[in-house]
Amino acid sequence: MRILNLTKRILAPYGGLPFPVYILFLARIINRMGDFVNFFLTLYLTTYLGFSEKLTGLVLSLVGIGMTAGTLAGGRLTDSRGRKTLLMATQSLSALSIILCGFIPDSPRITLLILLFIFFNGAARPISTALLTDLTGEEERPAAFSLLYLGINIGVSIGPLLAGFLFNAHREWLFWGDGLSTLLTVLLIFLFIREPGVQKNREEQKAHATYREGSSLQALRENPLLLRFLPLSL
Repeated sequence: MRILNLTKRILAPYGGLPFPVYILFLARIINRMGDFVNFFLTLYLTTYLGFSEKLTGLVLSLVGIGMTAGTLAGGRLTDSRGRKTLLMATQSLSALSIILCGFIPDSPRITLLILLFIFFNGAARPISTALLTDLTGEEERPAAFSLLYLGINIGVSIGPLLAGFLFNAHREWLFWGDGLSTLLTVLLIFLFIREPGVQKNREEQKAHATYREGSSLQALRENPLLLRFLPLSL
């Protein structure tokens, strides 16, 4: 009984959110459950592809750069394109890239496909954040973002467990599982989430008290707290 009451108290803040938020929550769990390639990439490169420690370190560095580049590109495109369409496109391209890896699991060429996967996966993250913002009111956003982070934690906690069973005996499913789970999220988004209007989004943003015109660098200079956080994050 105490566990039931505790569960109700934990879930209470997430009640009454718009239905598309729950779809994004479910999509985030599925997507992050399938995102288990990253957890095993170092082992995969050294064990199955025979990469040296130096070459593996180089690939992992490129992965970090690719994720950053994808995030920047996704954030830039989000300002001028439809969120739903962009999210579906980037997720589909990331799924295609990683599914192709499953057909050549022992070829060094999969590193190029993994970098493409990382780039498109990184691009999808700011788009998903912008879409969530569009689908919620200002008072709903703290709970909505909290729910999505909960979805990330659930997915990330389950995904590596599944990958552990696949790594030695069915390594091609490390890639196919990731790609198919991503395509499932695309289907959920297509069926249950509407496309917010770009013009309407801009008008709502401009009406907000914290809206600023100008570049991202200018916004950083005008926000000392964010400016201090950036180097710590890097």
